[in-house]
Amino acid sequence: IITSHLSTLVFDVLSTENQSKGQSYYGLFVPSRNGANQGQWLNPDFPISAYQLKESGFVEFREDDQYTALMKAAAETFTLSLTPDSLVEGEIILKKKDHVTHLISKVGKSLGTVFLTNYRVIFIPHDKSSYDDAANAEETSIPLSLIDEVSEYGQIGIQIACKDWRDVIFGFPADSRNLFFKEIKEKMAIQSTEKVFAFSSRELFSMNAWDLFDPMSEYKRQGMTINSNWRVTEANNTYVLCPTYPRRFVVPSSVTDDDLVAISKFRSKGRMPAVVWMHPHNSATLTRCAQPRSGITRSRCPQDEKLVSAILQANPNGQEVYVVDSRPVANSIANTFMGRGIENTDTYKGTRFKFLGIGNIHVIRESFKKLNVLCRFNKDDNQRWLSSLENSHWLENLSGLLDGVSLIVDTMDKHGCSVITHCRYFQLEIQLENPP
Repeated sequence: IITSHLSTLVFDVLSTENQSKGQSYYGLFVPSRNGANQGQWLNPDFPISAYQLKESGFVEFREDDQYTALMKAAAETFTLSLTPDSLVEGEIILKKKDHVTHLISKVGKSLGTVFLTNYRVIFIPHDKSSYDDAANAEETSIPLSLIDEVSEYGQIGIQIACKDWRDVIFGFPADSRNLFFKEIKEKMAIQSTEKVFAFSSRELFSMNAWDLFDPMSEYKRQGMTINSNWRVTEANNTYVLCPTYPRRFVVPSSVTDDDLVAISKFRSKGRMPAVVWMHPHNSATLTRCAQPRSGITRSRCPQDEKLVSAILQANPNGQEVYVVDSRPVANSIANTFMGRGIENTDTYKGTRFKFLGIGNIHVIRESFKKLNVLCRFNKDDNQRWLSSLENSHWLENLSGLLDGVSLIVDTMDKHGCSVITHCRYFQLEIQLENPP
């Protein structure tokens, strides 16, 4: 909303020009939300308080054949000094570029200023009324962690593809695109968790965020701490056994911390079987872990077999323990040649296997990218939209996931059997250098 001080300055400029030309011309216009051509001109002879500016929220420098240059000059003069007024504590402006064009699909374009901070990319339009839709007249804010990909667009543009499926395109003045493009790429390349903005933020909270979740209270709520079949281990207190597991987790009471040391060496990434949920009525438990390092030689770990057996014995209502592996069978066989694999039902007594057939992380990511690209286009503009959706295999992947969920729920709730699930195996991980 234009301020009284700013309006006075602009009115002075416009009035001087109009008087020198012997004309009466009001260069500021408040458009109504009912339509772009409805609203009121502002008369410099009346105070700004005489107008109901809150209805639309912005003022337009309305162009005229004789005064177009004047209107644009006035708009630029009083908006190039704009800075984001919503910076959070600890956020720092690293780069700023004026005269940048924001291209908006099916709406048009707007001239403004782009800021790069240590947290996000911000675009502030110079003249918010240049948007046909008032709902788009706000700042465009893109957190760096939300950027999926940034690429060059034409000769002077940058296209930012976001993880929330937004596509944002900025057009830069000549010879300034490459520098801004390079800066964004560098800020996206986060090598460790400590480099994300959360560690630079100076925002204060009324409580310690580490106290928002208390695992011991959660275990107590589920009844694990009062059940003699289970105990809370602190064997991973320094994150040595498994950097991606919490300090405390639930295991069968008969399994010692020394057993867990051996098991962590047998399971991929040290992700040993850990109980995460217990059925409130039939004592069936849900346990997560990684695949065993059995390999083609079918290596064994007595401590691991002991743990799985203890899970079965802790549930008096279940006759078996279901091991649900999210991979296709072929993938599990291939993994045996890399030193991993599956549990052998001959040595893991009372277990039954079920493969869900869900693709690995690379397959799912590729499927998601195809869906992302597809949803950027209106289905009315693409006659092959439905067939393209089918070719992305996204619905197929969702179906496989929901089938797996249904199987686990049915196994635990209706049949009273405990379930062990295998997590996916992948290489990329960002870990805390100094865990709290």
